[in-house]
Amino acid sequence: MKLGTHSQTFHADDVYATVFLLHVYNDAEIVRSREEDVLKSCDIVYDVGRGKYDHHSRDKMYRENGIPYAASGLIWRDFGKQIIKNAGIQEADVIETIAREIDEEMVQPLDAIDNGIEIEKSLPILDIASVVRLMNPAWDAEDSEDEAFQKAVSITNVIFSEYLNKKLAGYRAVPIVKRAFETREMSQLLVLPKGCPWEKTLLRLDQKKEVLFVITPRKNGQFTIQSVPPQSGSFAKRKPFPDDWGGLEGKQLESVTGVPGSVFCHTGLWLAVAASLDGAIQLAKLAIDA
Repeated sequence: MKLGTHSQTFHADDVYATVFLLHVYNDAEIVRSREEDVLKSCDIVYDVGRGKYDHHSRDKMYRENGIPYAASGLIWRDFGKQIIKNAGIQEADVIETIAREIDEEMVQPLDAIDNGIEIEKSLPILDIASVVRLMNPAWDAEDSEDEAFQKAVSITNVIFSEYLNKKLAGYRAVPIVKRAFETREMSQLLVLPKGCPWEKTLLRLDQKKEVLFVITPRKNGQFTIQSVPPQSGSFAKRKPFPDDWGGLEGKQLESVTGVPGSVFCHTGLWLAVAASLDGAIQLAKLAIDA
């Protein structure tokens, strides 16, 4: 299998498209060229050549939400579900959901940037597209662009693989969160038997917005209490911890709360830690009643 993309300066679009394809054809040869005869020898050509996986023509394809496809999005559209299936997921509805979420969270921003659409940022941030762009050789360097591209693909492959693994791990946690939600003793408090991703599942299940805090065990034997956000990814809180807890730890926090084994409360009032499950429940109940 030969995969063909353009030579010279690379961007996150062609690098991520390469990574996606390597998750399907892991022993493929990567050919970087702008020569038509060279690209004709490739099985799949993307981000160049004006073919199926090039988005540089006037009749480019758009998603229903108006975000145009770039090469990474076109490749993900056609190969994303196979990648997820290769990772061990077999349920068609779960594959469909994960593929859509990855497109929304990772691929659409990449496509937007490559198509010249401004991504709104409240603060400057070195995003994944910027990281890939930095890997191009400096203007006065004599480094090989092809070697730099291979390095970018290797690093990006690690990023995407970890991202995909965490996404799949979230779905493996769904039954754990669902059972804890259905069997909870207090409507405002969710206690999980193990630390796992809970936010998206809980927000989907908790239609009445009853749960205010979630308790999870930590690997060191302590327990974390987190305030539930109103929506996924938000820094807001359905209910914060009391103001006078913020930034306190150890004996200071114990003195204010009256709970032995109180370990820490974040200044942002969204997270607290206790040495035992009983202590965590006591802290959560105090915060609920405050």
